[in-house]
Amino acid sequence: MKKVFYSVFSFLYTLQFFSCSNNKEVRNDKFRWQAAVSVPSGYLADVYTGVLISDNDVAVLDSPTPTGEWGKPTDAMGSAGYLPKRLRVTWVSYFEHKFYHIDTPIDYDKMVRLFNEGFYDLHDEFTKYPPIKSEYNKVVVGFAPGGVVVIWVAGIKKQVEIGRYQAEEITFSKEYIAGLSPGPAKNMHNIEYHNNILYNWGVQSQESIEKVKDKPIPYGIWDTYRKEYNWHINFDFPNDEKIIFVRYSFYNGEKDFLLGEVVTDKHPQIPDVFRWSDKVQKNHIPMKINFHYMKEGNRYSCFIGFNEEEIFNAFEKVTGGDATAEIEMYISLNHTNTEAKVVLKNKNKEVALFNNEIKINEWSRL
Repeated sequence: MKKVFYSVFSFLYTLQFFSCSNNKEVRNDKFRWQAAVSVPSGYLADVYTGVLISDNDVAVLDSPTPTGEWGKPTDAMGSAGYLPKRLRVTWVSYFEHKFYHIDTPIDYDKMVRLFNEGFYDLHDEFTKYPPIKSEYNKVVVGFAPGGVVVIWVAGIKKQVEIGRYQAEEITFSKEYIAGLSPGPAKNMHNIEYHNNILYNWGVQSQESIEKVKDKPIPYGIWDTYRKEYNWHINFDFPNDEKIIFVRYSFYNGEKDFLLGEVVTDKHPQIPDVFRWSDKVQKNHIPMKINFHYMKEGNRYSCFIGFNEEEIFNAFEKVTGGDATAEIEMYISLNHTNTEAKVVLKNKNKEVALFNNEIKINEWSRL
């Protein structure tokens, strides 16, 4: 009886989702979402004052000093209804010992479209349960050196850039700083406090510290991350392996999660935008790729973490500076599913990637 009930429920749920997805007139403007912040690893920053402004409310940007990879959100703060239309924030860049300010409209229409569209997630026991409609639930504001601001919308396995914005450096008078009461706001004007945050209080890992300490700031790198190339993956499997899903993490902070033929053959109604495809498309350079596949009734996972310098050089070398060049990322596995190789190719060149972190594991028989 439970199985019958679940089957009926799943059918109705799926039908409702697809009918809403195909009806262009159905559009909500009010959602449950939270505000979060992000900074690049090593380049710590903190919000001095900041809000995301919607038609009926503001979401305060206020959190412990964020750490981690570019685009990775802190624990989200607050909750709101209508999505924001404007960003107004002042923050301190501890590594630069500078303050920045920005007050700018943001791409509200793009956010509304993405929140309405949603995306797909997959149950671990995907053979028993249909794909799950998932939703974006965060608006993430990223702060990088040089006053770079990037906004993303994020869900569990997907993150999309909304826009890149430029802040201005600002200064405060000695009189203003002297008049502040003791506390976090006044501390942010103190260089000794900056250095303690960066190096002495364990806010970030020693690895993150060593990566940037006493080195010049790579101004412009966060715009380089946003460069798009025409590329796709070509999987070279030794047997009759089939893709379950492909999950991407890109250097520009975006993430994607696409369903493979194992899932889409059973659920042909899934729109193309949510399917993994070997067709060439514009995309950013990947930091990590994780894909799951089936082989003879067994489920395997393959994780590939790229070396940043190597993969960026390889993309430039294989394109030869031609922005229209089409690139094939050729991922080949051996017969025992213990090794993987990655090569970038186009019509005239190929470049192998040797410095990858690769992990292949068998999950279970399904």
